[in-house]
Amino acid sequence: MVKIVSSPATHIAETRSIFMIMKAATIQKLKQELQHTSLKDITELCLRLARFKKENKELLTYLLFEANVILLRIDHRICRYGIYVFG
Repeated sequence: MVKIVSSPATHIAETRSIFMIMKAATIQKLKQELQHTSLKDITELCLRLARFKKENKELLTYLLFEANVILLRIDHRICRYGIYVFG
């Protein structure tokens, strides 16, 4: 009996062809679905996205580690100089 094993490259190509057929959900629909998803499952989805494409990994890195630092620096400056912005 011969067992056929597909390579990772074949699996990725098959996965991408499935995504080309699928129609993407709207942001509103994704938001609704994420609100009903557990934190553990959301974490797994984020990690899968990061593994899938380098740009996803870079964006996740920025959002997790750098965007908050920039906001904290801006907030610190606002508090330090007494500048308040109401929006």
